[in-house]
Amino acid sequence: MSTWASFTKNQNPKFLAMAEQTINTNQQPKKKNYKKAILIGLGVAATAVGGFFGWKWLKGKDNVTHTENDADDAGETKSQTSSSSSSQSSGSGSSGSSWMNTSTPTTPVRKDEFPLKKGSKGERVKAVQDALLYKYGKTILPKYGADGDFGSELEAGLTKAGYPKQIDESLYNIILKSGSLNAKSTATNLKKAIDSKSYQGILDTVKTIRNLTDYKAVNEEYKKFTDWFLPPVQVVTAAIAPFLSSDQRDKMRLEFIRIGLKFDGKVWTLSGLPAQEHPLLITTAPTELIDPKNKVKVKVPAKMVVGYKLKEKNGLTLMRLLERNLKVIVKSSTVKIYEKH
Repeated sequence: MSTWASFTKNQNPKFLAMAEQTINTNQQPKKKNYKKAILIGLGVAATAVGGFFGWKWLKGKDNVTHTENDADDAGETKSQTSSSSSSQSSGSGSSGSSWMNTSTPTTPVRKDEFPLKKGSKGERVKAVQDALLYKYGKTILPKYGADGDFGSELEAGLTKAGYPKQIDESLYNIILKSGSLNAKSTATNLKKAIDSKSYQGILDTVKTIRNLTDYKAVNEEYKKFTDWFLPPVQVVTAAIAPFLSSDQRDKMRLEFIRIGLKFDGKVWTLSGLPAQEHPLLITTAPTELIDPKNKVKVKVPAKMVVGYKLKEKNGLTLMRLLERNLKVIVKSSTVKIYEKH
């Protein structure tokens, strides 16, 4: 039995009631004080903890702020470094360029759009210049020629030729057409110069042939002057004629090289005209070409390039006519290999 039970067993109930009230009265402040102490303690602890976590939060926020600022600074520094590296690489790649140049390279703007005018550049401008030079000669663009740059000289040249200073697409086509080669007229002039054995006439005519396209057109027209029973002669073969001197032939060869033909030392070739694997033959005396299949004989003069040698036997030479799939026979004593062409 507990002490309080043994004490209260034989006591007066009234006395016990008073004793319990006294005990309760004495104990209540202690309980309240205990609770108050606990609350105060919790408050201090909360303040301390709150202060700690608040400090940590502020510290973290400050760190975040610094981190963000540092990241921005790092990004800016990285951008500057990258830009600097790029400009340094660019500077090292080309002499005279500044290492401070950090501009981004841009795609070049085309300058040959219509209308063509002062400041335009490109192939279309050059084509106009070429056409003017072809039609009017070097005096139309005396200083810069066909440089592809639309400047004051081209403006003056257009005015001199009767054209406006700006060129739209329609005028562009007109100028180019007016400056194109007249193949039939060129072939006729060449034929007259060759027939009259005029070296200067041949040279001047060949100089008007600008490129392989012109050459092919003139070559087709020139072949029409040849009789049907004779082998058609190419322009290059006709122009580098046997009656020319060695120096004259060399100058003529240079003109055909300028045009774009190729010469391997024996045969001239170009796109559309196949290279020949057989040597050319030229007549050394008046002779006859015999077509055994059609039983036809054709007389040809001396110093005429007649065709390609195929084989030789018993004093006769089998040959194929120029640019025709026709085989004929000729006396071997009247022809020789023609290498100076």
